[in-house]
This record gives sequence, structure tokens and C-alpha cells, in this order.
Amino acid sequence: MHGDEATAALKAKDPHFLVRHDTDLFTMAARTRQSLQKNHGSGPGELFDPARFAKTPMRWGRDGEVAEMLDWSRMVTFSGMEYGFDHGSCRPGSDVAEWEI
Repeated sequence: MHGDEATAALKAKDPHFLVRHDTDLFTMAARTRQSLQKNHGSGPGELFDPARFAKTPMRWGRDGEVAEMLDWSRMVTFSGMEYGFDHGSCRPGSDVAEWEI
């Protein structure tokens, strides 16, 4: 729980961001993205710069569904370390389990 000063500062960032205990997940996610986009921008060099996003196929039951996601590798680099993904999100059990030894 935030103190009164911190709560007021957070609410001042986006007074139209209204989420309550009974707000469903999809509505909350959409409102959160809208608020972040409003407060952190969508132009070149800003958080929601289209150049920072990657599109990848998803496997959640609909053929051809594509997800757009923030690709951290376009913003952050680590020396001596590689990271990435082989494929997009999928329904649990979509792939045969593989164990690396």
C-alpha cells in the first residue's frame, strides 16, 4: 500500500486510469497499455516505439494468429550473453517436453 503522497502522484500520471478489484484481466491489460503508452510515448526512442516491437506467430488455437511484443533485445544488450525465443506463446501441452542435460 502506498502512502497518500505516492498514491496522489500515481493517480496524477493518468487520472482516467480506472481499475478496481473487479476489473477483468483483459480490460485491465488494455487500460494498462493505454496508460503506459500515454505516459511513456510511442514515438522514436520512446517505450512504445514501433521499432522496439517484434511480431511472432502464436499457437493458441487460431491458425495464423500473430502476437506483437516488446523485444528487449532491441533495447538492452549484455556482453557475453545471448537471449531470445524460438517461437511465440502457445497453449500448454502444444509441444513434446524436451529436457536439456
